[in-house]
Amino acid sequence: MGNPAEKVVTIPGRDRLDKELCEALRLSREQAKRLIVSGRIRIGGVTHHHPARRLGKPTPVEILEAPAIRPPSSPLPFDEAAVQIVFEDEWMLAVNKPSGLPVHPGAGHVHDTLVEWLRAKNIRLANAADPSRAGLVHRLDKDTSGIILLAKEISVAENLMRQFSARTIEKEYRVVVQGCVPRRPITIIGAIARNPTDRKTFGIRRGGRDAVTVIEGISAVRTASYIRAMPKTGRTHQIRVHLKHAGFPIIGDPMYGVRNVPGISRMLLHAYRIKFSHPITSAAMNLCAPLPDEFVVSLRLLGFSPADDDRPRPGDDIDSGDPGCV
Repeated sequence: MGNPAEKVVTIPGRDRLDKELCEALRLSREQAKRLIVSGRIRIGGVTHHHPARRLGKPTPVEILEAPAIRPPSSPLPFDEAAVQIVFEDEWMLAVNKPSGLPVHPGAGHVHDTLVEWLRAKNIRLANAADPSRAGLVHRLDKDTSGIILLAKEISVAENLMRQFSARTIEKEYRVVVQGCVPRRPITIIGAIARNPTDRKTFGIRRGGRDAVTVIEGISAVRTASYIRAMPKTGRTHQIRVHLKHAGFPIIGDPMYGVRNVPGISRMLLHAYRIKFSHPITSAAMNLCAPLPDEFVVSLRLLGFSPADDDRPRPGDDIDSGDPGCV
């Protein structure tokens, strides 16, 4: 009988199957294609379809549940104690991800991912076109630590993705950069596109996707600054690219920043805070992920004082009068 359907939608049938699924399910074109080619779209009992197929008339389409992925039998090859669940309820969770841990499988990483860690803990995640990306609603680079949201239900995932798309979610990162950043807001604007000669990197390029980041200095020592970075858009490598472009490369960033700093073992970029509306209760959520130990050690090594870490202090919030982190 195959996998059961988790949702049924009726599409007009006038345009490409992948395009109409994008509109019906509020997915990207790539997500819709993955649903189709993975056999999770059933039409008239058949699951083998081409993304460009036109049905010709209004047709009910079944979206099938993703097949279960068996957690790896061997221990996950990273320090599980470094992964902290910051918030969890029956609909979603927020995790403080350590630096070096990929969110989902990629080159050289299959089971040592955040998604697999959560599966091994039997934490329910919303189904996705690609099961290895279950629950994911936004990105966090492998070498970036900090807070990331995951959904347990498809409706919750859709709601959070709409909030990201509408740019109503506020994010704050803590970063250590080369150079002296003033203790006032500075807005960096620059369209970002993939590097045509190195497909792994991105840069400020004409014709790229619009991107805006606000930065503000917290403190400075010699030739380094500890800063806040608030991305207003969500482009790949956005903060790293914008800070390099502005003349403030991130210390420890092997791709865009200052490499081989003695005693610095990681990129000093941490997703510290996220504010959003709870997808079910509409409560105002304000979640924080404390700086990891090795980040704090790096701050000390560079000469920052204990007061420069992430402990609450006056002026430590994005908005004045912020009641603090949940």
